[in-house]
Amino acid sequence: MTNINLMPPVLLAKKKIQWRNILVIISLSAFVVLIGFFWSNQLLEVKKKEQKVEELKAEIAKLRPYMQEIKDLEIEIDLLKTRLNIITQLDKDRFIWAKLLDQTSDCLGQGIWLDNLSNTNGTAIQISGKAMDNFSVANYILKLMESQLFTNVNLANITNSTIGKYPIRSFSLSCTHNI
Repeated sequence: MTNINLMPPVLLAKKKIQWRNILVIISLSAFVVLIGFFWSNQLLEVKKKEQKVEELKAEIAKLRPYMQEIKDLEIEIDLLKTRLNIITQLDKDRFIWAKLLDQTSDCLGQGIWLDNLSNTNGTAIQISGKAMDNFSVANYILKLMESQLFTNVNLANITNSTIGKYPIRSFSLSCTHNI
């Protein structure tokens, strides 16, 4: 069957425009609803984030006293480590002079004695003493050179003098220790 539209063309155009307007209004309404949905969703997300921030701030406030206590303990630990290092160093160096004095006395021969033994800086040692003859001084220097503890043994000077009626040799030497 044939469908005949007897409406005037002006009314047909108005009807088309009305449907177009209705579609535009529906599209705009859907767009506004969609934007409203996204906006409310974003507001919910912001509120959740703000609530999370508040919870974290409360937790930080709760933990703040412990943070100060931890800092105090770290300072105390550093102080104890420093003290332990000092004690370890002192304990390590405790027997240096005992070893040095033992070795220097082992190197002493007949007719020689020491007046002074001093540490000038670090491992450098100055030794001064007296001997009955040059051979005793030379023998002492050789024994120091043969020792495992002393290196760079150098005779600084040797002078003749007397004690009472006996001639003696005053000497001074320098060396370094390996401890």
